[in-house]
Amino acid sequence: MTSQLSSLILQMPLHIVAECLGRLSSGQQLGSAILSHRIFYDAFKESRTSICHSIVKLGTRAIPDEVLPFAMALLEAQDVGPGDDEAVRQLAGRMHRDILKPRDQVSQLLRLSEPQLRQLGETHALIESLMEHLVEEALPAFISCLEPFDFHRPLQISHSEEVRLTRAFYRFQLTCDLALLRKDLSIEYAEWCDLFFNPFSHWVHEQMVCVAEFLGRKLFAAYEDVAAHAVEYGKECPAWELGLMHPDAHGHLLRGLPLLLAIVEAQTFEERLQLLPSTLTYQRKDFNGELDPSGWTCFRQFDPELEEYYTCSFQDEIELQDLNDDPERRDVLKCFFRPLDGKYDAEASGPHKTWFASRKYRVIGEILSSCFDANLRDIGYVLWDDTKIGSEDLQNIFDEYGKSPRLLGQLLYDWPEDKKGASQWERLDMLRAGGSGYWPGEGFDFSRITGLSESQKEEFVDLWTRSRRDLAARSSQAPQPSMATMRWNMENWTNMISERLREQEESIAWQNEYMDPEKYNGIEGLIYASYGLRKGDNIDTPEAFQRRE
Repeated sequence: MTSQLSSLILQMPLHIVAECLGRLSSGQQLGSAILSHRIFYDAFKESRTSICHSIVKLGTRAIPDEVLPFAMALLEAQDVGPGDDEAVRQLAGRMHRDILKPRDQVSQLLRLSEPQLRQLGETHALIESLMEHLVEEALPAFISCLEPFDFHRPLQISHSEEVRLTRAFYRFQLTCDLALLRKDLSIEYAEWCDLFFNPFSHWVHEQMVCVAEFLGRKLFAAYEDVAAHAVEYGKECPAWELGLMHPDAHGHLLRGLPLLLAIVEAQTFEERLQLLPSTLTYQRKDFNGELDPSGWTCFRQFDPELEEYYTCSFQDEIELQDLNDDPERRDVLKCFFRPLDGKYDAEASGPHKTWFASRKYRVIGEILSSCFDANLRDIGYVLWDDTKIGSEDLQNIFDEYGKSPRLLGQLLYDWPEDKKGASQWERLDMLRAGGSGYWPGEGFDFSRITGLSESQKEEFVDLWTRSRRDLAARSSQAPQPSMATMRWNMENWTNMISERLREQEESIAWQNEYMDPEKYNGIEGLIYASYGLRKGDNIDTPEAFQRRE
């Protein structure tokens, strides 16, 4: 049968074979076909353009026309050379022009090479997968939030919602690739905002922030798991309670959509640990401190047209609704709209209405962001179509929902400092002894630890048990402890030890002398060693305290 099929193919004219190749769904399939038989290679050489044209139309039909300028800009960002600020400005200009006056999609895609086409399709497939995860989490929560109004809608998103979501993901990645990771570029913070953020309205910017915080929540849940349990993290002393304010956690957020999708879909601790190594080196632009690690809202600046209202609103308490109620000042609200928003984010759109309702009674200077917006961004409040609910009703429910306890993004392992410190020291002991794996927060369970002998495990259990008992006894001894003892408490141990270990990391002699488990016993010994003290030293003497200082 196979030989008969091969014979039939060999008898086909090359243009028929080329038409068959044009029906393939991806560049990978085309490559495999070309390598499988000479006739496919000959047909490809003869009709290369038409074959690629057909595959492009099939492979990229999922990219909405309204989103293609962002997809092309993200692809082009990879070609920006070191220190080429002008290339970034030209990229932004082309993106703006393509948004305002869309060009023919196929003609743009035909200019791309096969690897670029393949990458374009793969990136959009990643974004579609991430979008599905966000919709699955946020849309039911949004519907539930509006339950008092008997609000119902399908769980399947509309085309306009797909445009908003995919655009937000592209803008997030474009921000990472250019604004945050390219330290070689000398463009200042204000110009970045003018190029990529200020040309969009506040609610369109909030859409990107919703996406960034969704990805941040998913990333941090995985990071918290490995930081709290991985033996490999024993030396790092990560303060995972900081969330994305922790630089290592935020560094992982900038590593790209493929990694973030893998993290979102990771099911096991082992998968998460492989994706989030305990040591990460990355270069991040800090904008001279103007943008903190979790401050995605800071990219959108105040509108110059509203400057007089920003500066006086706190003193005069000018609220957004005040401008809307005053016929003489109502036109000022038009400056909130931006031509790059597109028809799906115009004045009558759901995102504009929900954004305005959530801020109508805030003073103008507070419209960019508030601590109460976190809950609203968790449900993607500016991503969905018009709810047909009145502005006053929306404002009331959003105000109540925003102030309620946050349902998403909470710490999984909100441990007290003594428990966190004990886990850290135990994992450090195992790491230095060659161990690795998962260490639970409770008890001494070695079932998921590798690299340790049974005798080592027994020694560690004895060591840690005595150390914990000694620490508990010491904490209950003196009803009026000395100032040195009070200052040297469990709350500060982890940070002090971490700082000392990092300072001495390059000193092998120090590690051999003071970190030898045969000379120092477990947690207690580590504390003594990290401050140059010996077993038996009185920690409450002025001399010992001065050495610690």
